[in-house]
Amino acid sequence: MGAVYTEDCVSLNGIFGEAIEHAIYSDSSCYYLRRHEPAVGMQPGELSTYMDHPANRLKLQPDVAPHFSSLKICLVPEDAAIRQLCQVYSKNQGRFPANRVVLKPTVSDGAKCVLKPNAEFTTSIYLRHPVTGLVTLHRHPYPAFPTINVRSADTALLTLHAHEVMTSASKWPMLEPQLLAFSKIASKFIPTPYIPIFPFSGTAPTRPLLSALASSRKRQGTSDTVSSRPSKRPRRAAPRKTAPARPSPAGPATMPAWLPLSPLPLPEQQVIVMGEIQNTLAQTPTRPKRSRAPKPCPPPRTLPPRAAKAKAKETMAPPKSRARKGNRR
Repeated sequence: MGAVYTEDCVSLNGIFGEAIEHAIYSDSSCYYLRRHEPAVGMQPGELSTYMDHPANRLKLQPDVAPHFSSLKICLVPEDAAIRQLCQVYSKNQGRFPANRVVLKPTVSDGAKCVLKPNAEFTTSIYLRHPVTGLVTLHRHPYPAFPTINVRSADTALLTLHAHEVMTSASKWPMLEPQLLAFSKIASKFIPTPYIPIFPFSGTAPTRPLLSALASSRKRQGTSDTVSSRPSKRPRRAAPRKTAPARPSPAGPATMPAWLPLSPLPLPEQQVIVMGEIQNTLAQTPTRPKRSRAPKPCPPPRTLPPRAAKAKAKETMAPPKSRARKGNRR
């Protein structure tokens, strides 16, 4: 029987110290967990109670835990565990919550997994033999790693994390057949009835338009007994065009209403009276208006008779004939 490797036998710097507990998922609002809850028959928010459960814990080396959280490396369970999760997803597709198959996270006793790095991960990996303590170095491209037995982590959460790691890189690797089948089933799962992956906040959204209409109805004194037909929009009264008041001849000179106001008082010679403006306009010579009477059309041009044309040809001088080049001597 071969040696049994555990998850704390993996290191990235070759130094093996005391292993620390690391959560597979620390945030229950993750998209993959929100979709995983109805797929395994759990109620919304029930998975958040398993964040501190031993089924969500791994014992890793201190230098491996950050890369596990940043989706660089993962532990892929064996095919039988992934096949069981695919069957649960398929059975719960289209079922109501009361008829779903329930698969809650459980503590696994030595579940077999395989270490899988991401397609973009090229760091050297060190493995420590659990019996002899011999450390072996594995460089990129990595050979086949030995089977690793996890101590308490749930295989369903490990499968979910492995699917997220393998599909988070810009260049996807060649997925395992069972992991590829799970990826197809999980991407097509829609809960019935539909539960939003990201639920709304506790406060209901306000509708300012309806509240404004309700308040305006209260101000107008309307009630529900009035017909629901919308009332006509009241028209605004057009502003009256009032002429500026003329000063009385006996009274003092005042500024007309249409002149702009000035912060400083104007001197007496700059004060303009409406009567003087009218007199000035009356004395200004006006330009004569254009006559709009139609202009007489010229008579149509008529050609002279044929006799006149013949007479004109007789009075014309005969054309001068030019000597040909061959007749010149």
